[in-house]
Amino acid sequence: MMRNINDLSVILSTVGNFGNGIRKKDLFSMLYDKHPYIQWYIHPRELLNTAIRLDLLTASNDRISLTNHGRIIQSMQKPQVIDLSKNQSMYIAENCILTNKNFSHLAKFLKSFVFDRQYRTMIYNTADYPMSYMNDMEMLTQLGIIRKKNAVWLLNRKYVGFIDEISCLQTQGGYDTRAFTQECLERILREQREVGKLAEELSMKYEKDRLGKKLLHEESSRVRQVSTVNAGIGYDIESFKQRTSSMRHDLFIEVKARKHSLNSFIMSNNEIQVAKRLGTKYVVYFWHGLAYGNPAQPTQIIEDPFNTLEIRECDNCLSYIVDLDKYEQLI
Repeated sequence: MMRNINDLSVILSTVGNFGNGIRKKDLFSMLYDKHPYIQWYIHPRELLNTAIRLDLLTASNDRISLTNHGRIIQSMQKPQVIDLSKNQSMYIAENCILTNKNFSHLAKFLKSFVFDRQYRTMIYNTADYPMSYMNDMEMLTQLGIIRKKNAVWLLNRKYVGFIDEISCLQTQGGYDTRAFTQECLERILREQREVGKLAEELSMKYEKDRLGKKLLHEESSRVRQVSTVNAGIGYDIESFKQRTSSMRHDLFIEVKARKHSLNSFIMSNNEIQVAKRLGTKYVVYFWHGLAYGNPAQPTQIIEDPFNTLEIRECDNCLSYIVDLDKYEQLI
């Protein structure tokens, strides 16, 4: 039976109104009494079990309470809105499924997806997946991790890097690939964040050194990392192209990185729009293969990526994969 993931927000909101938890019996009564207009796709008891598996709720002595993840999801809920927001769905996907030992079988399953040039993402033949995964596949679909097109499942491009890391680790021998523990998955996500942080640090040093070698010491001292204070601005670093008397930044740098050898990166729709607006003032510093050492300069510097890569805008696209082997944008 279809699992409506949006119903999770209702059960979390109901439990969240009781700081010390609520009895199961009372919870089910309130769900039916206060939300009769909701078409329950599954019985609230099964929904409760799903929330517990997702580590959003916990059951103790017949009382249901929010976990830390549950409290975070509830804090993101907008008033008078039932459906999960994009940020809530993303949080559940990353923190309650991909790094949750209760769903380690799904992490293994996603690892079997392969990159396909036609669809420009990782795919899996719909005829091959185990029927016992049907409900979980529906949940992955509703959370935006995968979507179905024709006879294949398409992986959301946001998670291509996650699968890439697992595949690379399999060939590099970095982990025991016979099983994916919660600690292993958490380590992978943590390392992805660390690689991004390292690349930004390398970019800051490179940029300061570049200006310093031109004897632009004042400009070098004013290079600024903005991603730490405004993650949604569309770039990571503000710098200068050359000497300027106004000291106004005229170079805006987006930093991309790969730990291993996959020569591609993802640009969000927001980054694309900012790149389009800034034109030649916008550049991408791409650091490739950071697992093998810290290079002195970016592997590739792409000026004016919107026009250089001939990016074709897409109203329904949340992100774009840039394949540097062909130096083209993949939709």
